[in-house]
Amino acid sequence: MIDLTNILPEILLTVAAIALLTVDFLKPDSKRVQLYLALGGCGFALWAISSMTLGHGGEFLAADSLTYGFSVLMVIGALVTIALAACDSEVSRHWGSYMALLLLAAAGCMLLVKARDFVFAFLAIELISICSFILVGFERKDLRSTEGALKYFLFGAFSSAIALFGISLYYAATGTTAFTLPQGIADTSMGVVYMTALVMVFVSFAFKASLAPFHYWTPDAYQSAPVPIAAFLSVVPKLAAFAAMVNVFNQSILLDRAQLTTVFSVLAILTMTVGNVSALAQTDLKRLLAYSSIAQAGYMLIGLVCVSYTGMSAILFYGFAYLLMNLGAFACVLWVIARSGSASLTACAGLGKQHFAMALGFTFFLLSLAGIPPLVGFIGKFYLFSAAMETGWAWWIAAAGAVNSVISAFYYLRIIYEMFLVETDFKTAPVASQAKLSALGMVIAILAIGVLAMGLYPDPLLILSRL
Repeated sequence: MIDLTNILPEILLTVAAIALLTVDFLKPDSKRVQLYLALGGCGFALWAISSMTLGHGGEFLAADSLTYGFSVLMVIGALVTIALAACDSEVSRHWGSYMALLLLAAAGCMLLVKARDFVFAFLAIELISICSFILVGFERKDLRSTEGALKYFLFGAFSSAIALFGISLYYAATGTTAFTLPQGIADTSMGVVYMTALVMVFVSFAFKASLAPFHYWTPDAYQSAPVPIAAFLSVVPKLAAFAAMVNVFNQSILLDRAQLTTVFSVLAILTMTVGNVSALAQTDLKRLLAYSSIAQAGYMLIGLVCVSYTGMSAILFYGFAYLLMNLGAFACVLWVIARSGSASLTACAGLGKQHFAMALGFTFFLLSLAGIPPLVGFIGKFYLFSAAMETGWAWWIAAAGAVNSVISAFYYLRIIYEMFLVETDFKTAPVASQAKLSALGMVIAILAIGVLAMGLYPDPLLILSRL
């Protein structure tokens, strides 16, 4: 049985999405009403999350401290994305449908976090995927957007097929699709079928989290999608996938923990290295941040390597830090595009002189992503690396993470160099209205203050992540 009180936030988001679709059909030009509906849906969802009873769960869904923290992350991510979308002039039609798909994708992410059964988790992943495919290719007249959506769809369909086959093997090996295995079942009774099933399910999660070598769709999808959607995909589904991996590998694994940790360690180092090294050659800001998000997924995987309470808390803490700094970075990219009409690295030239406040906020986000103190990204990476060190033999993965942070600093500093040290006479009329630029500047300011404040005083986030 599914307790509907467990999915009240998702129900509220779905109701808001249906209302948005209705309003978009009847009054497609009523953008302000649609914005209020989207924001109201997220607000009521946050209220419903705060009213959840921790430890109250069922056969398919569960509400625990991890669910609580990640659900808050999902809704805040959707709220910030809605704010960015309201400032974006790239989406020219059916704005209500755009917001409805965004809310449905957020609801799917929250369901994935709460899922305790593979079939239910698969349905949640499909809800996320279908909405994401459409959002990436939302501007059908843009061939680049259509191409990115098609690549995303093909990779997504392939990973879904693998996951479905893996779930069938899991059922054949265990007699259940629940994460928690029946009492008395022995690892020796399952063997290769059980291990193959878990690997196949992990591939689906790795696809959503953009882990190497399952990351090939990411740069093209992010570059072709509207900036708010690229920002959303870089944070919310990725964090939902990590929460799902934590739930699965904490409850259904009967394999040797040391072997599992070794596999995750290799994947974490591979993902960090591929993301950071690939980002070095990028000159498009959206592609650069796409590869950066791949590297950030590698850092978060360190928390899963630890297979401990500290590691799980570190993933949640870094999730909040990552939400602030990555959404902030994409917000700055949206501002650059709105100002210049270009997402190239050279479009940042002279920003430090012409728009110092925005350039300073962008610098905060980039330095935080690189893990420079006293910003929240440094606290998050320190927490992850400390969790790895606590496991004793995993010190080397912490060292690899530190080396990759140094590599990442190079391409982040390239953007800062362009903003503050490259002179330019570039002047053009903004693509977006001054009102939208001002509203976007306010979003950037709030996120930048959060990155700095949570770095100087991380106690509230630490308390939430350790519930």
